[in-house]
Amino acid sequence: MTNQNLSVHYVAFTHSGKQHHQNQDAILLPEGVQQQAGSWQKQLTLDSRLRFAIADGAGGLPSADKASRSLLQALVQLDIDKPDLAPRSRLLPLHHRFSNACKQNKALTNAGATLITAEIAPDGQIALWHAGDSRGYHLKADGLHRLTEDHTLAYTLKRGSRSVKVGKGNSGYSLGEALDNLFIYAPEASEPDYIGLQWLRLLPGEVLLLVSDGVTLHLSDADLAACLSDEDLATKVHQVFEAVMNAGAEDNLSVIAIALN
Repeated sequence: MTNQNLSVHYVAFTHSGKQHHQNQDAILLPEGVQQQAGSWQKQLTLDSRLRFAIADGAGGLPSADKASRSLLQALVQLDIDKPDLAPRSRLLPLHHRFSNACKQNKALTNAGATLITAEIAPDGQIALWHAGDSRGYHLKADGLHRLTEDHTLAYTLKRGSRSVKVGKGNSGYSLGEALDNLFIYAPEASEPDYIGLQWLRLLPGEVLLLVSDGVTLHLSDADLAACLSDEDLATKVHQVFEAVMNAGAEDNLSVIAIALN
């Protein structure tokens, strides 16, 4: 049942950083997919389902900027075509769309991207799911809590949390597909073998934060928490941006901060 008194306040930005001319991140807001450097904020009545997402094109693979943008566009279209699909049930149809996309646009062949997305239902329940190394955080009264695990090779080896198989599969990919858990644009590739999925609700004053790895490259969880100390949501996000830029901003960086009122 829809709560007519519930509203969503979000603040977001995406930026190429200081070392890159091209932004390989793309973000999804209610206004649509954004990839040009910029910032956005709005308050909306939660009278229908809303989706927010960050996709990060895989550097070292072809057309990283196109891969991230195309991934979010495919996610939007899948929401329109099959709105009732559960999160994990979206993986296979997304993969089929990527196979078709690279047949129609050869520049996308063998491109890849990560994804973190939050779908907010009209009753305020949030489904958070991800594949790759972008992160989700829940800012609560008792501090900042990381909600996601990185799927990159380096992080997996550090944690020892999953078995790692090194070697090429039938598709011819090695590290990029099997270990970094990417969405790959190739007819013979498979969908990511693992997604993190959880459900949560935000209490008044709490924040859901989505960030790309260009943020966590420079900011530890403690550094990030320090940037979020201000009560104003826009100020929190601006302080994250300033901290990463001051640290060198060696990668593209994107943040989406969401609060429910």
